[in-house]
Amino acid sequence: DQIILTGTHLRNMRVDPDVCLSGTAQRAVDTLEGLLGYLPRRIRVVGTDSGLNEYDKGVFHYYPDAWITQHYPGHMALIVRGFLNFVPPGGESGSQFEKRVKDFLDYVYDEYADQRVLIVAHASTIRMIQTIIHRWPAQEYLRRLNQRAVKNCSVILYTADDLAKKNPPRIVTPWEGCLTEEREIKNDTPTDI
Repeated sequence: DQIILTGTHLRNMRVDPDVCLSGTAQRAVDTLEGLLGYLPRRIRVVGTDSGLNEYDKGVFHYYPDAWITQHYPGHMALIVRGFLNFVPPGGESGSQFEKRVKDFLDYVYDEYADQRVLIVAHASTIRMIQTIIHRWPAQEYLRRLNQRAVKNCSVILYTADDLAKKNPPRIVTPWEGCLTEEREIKNDTPTDI
């Protein structure tokens, strides 16, 4: 199980957070709860925050990008070309997503200064956090997101020194080579659009 291998990795790295936060999606909450058993018991705060929720593609939220591209190629082209300003039906623009994540980071910096914070979030949110920290342009965010380097239960550790120097940290996927990544969407031909 990905959580077991990632939790063991965190324990072996002696990750000792003061605060653990996840997005509000059940998958993120379940992952955080699964990882808590591998962490020291002295964690001061465990909570959820909608600022950590993944990018909201609106009506297309639960469909893989490949399916959207195949069935609605104009939609994906609009997202890629106009990521910052295009709002998918019922979703959010890249600018709205970036502001939401930046507001969350500002809150964390203010509320938990000088504390170790463990964040459990989806790949799009992790990449947006990195985009904000490193001041990458939107196209770099999309390029890195499409590389799919951030997989389920990946570990990215930023130290204060990394943040000060704007160094991108190494991404570790503890389960890779031991397990195969499960697909989130089992049916490639959704019928509820």
